[in-house]
Amino acid sequence: MPIDGSANLPIGSQRVENVQFTWGWHHNPARRGQVGWGISMELPAVIEMVHLVAQQSVSAEELHGQLLRLAEEIRTAYDEPMPGMDDEPVSSAPWGSDCPVGCTVCADAKPAFAALRADAVAQRERLKVPDEYPYAAGRRSLHRSVCQEAQRAGSLADLGGWDPVERDTQLLRDFAHHGYQGSNMRVLTTEEAATWIREHTGPRGGAQYRLCKMCTPKVP
Repeated sequence: MPIDGSANLPIGSQRVENVQFTWGWHHNPARRGQVGWGISMELPAVIEMVHLVAQQSVSAEELHGQLLRLAEEIRTAYDEPMPGMDDEPVSSAPWGSDCPVGCTVCADAKPAFAALRADAVAQRERLKVPDEYPYAAGRRSLHRSVCQEAQRAGSLADLGGWDPVERDTQLLRDFAHHGYQGSNMRVLTTEEAATWIREHTGPRGGAQYRLCKMCTPKVP
């Protein structure tokens, strides 16, 4: 989710006040891997900074250094792992959110990611037919397929307004470098849900799962 913020930027003997920025919104693929990738800054503040250089009130080197510092401070403050990842925040990774263009790790992961993506598409298609697939199951929870939690089942298939190429590229990076699998939710027929329940029932009949309290599914 994009985060808005502001900062006061000291440049030499000058100071640019209340510089507005947004973290995690605009990711231009052409500049992936460069410092500041994913951070947008208000144009009037940029014009003010360039004017200070043009008037020789500050040096270009001073402005460059302060912008680099601000970019790292923003990333340190706001960068977090993707949902479902147990790795350290990716602030320690190269700029560009995981790797540079032409990464061999991503190239090697493409076949496995393609299979994962195809499965996500299949789960998303099942969600469109709730009468035929009325249930969804996570690791230890059972839901109705219309439940908000169940809608995550096709998260890798849902481009959600992103540019498709950019979205697929970022999902591949998350998968290749962090093992991000998307949702583990499976969309099920009534018969498949009954089988899932049997597999999650102990030898003495104890339930090793829970029913979602939001959608309150009936046990098939």
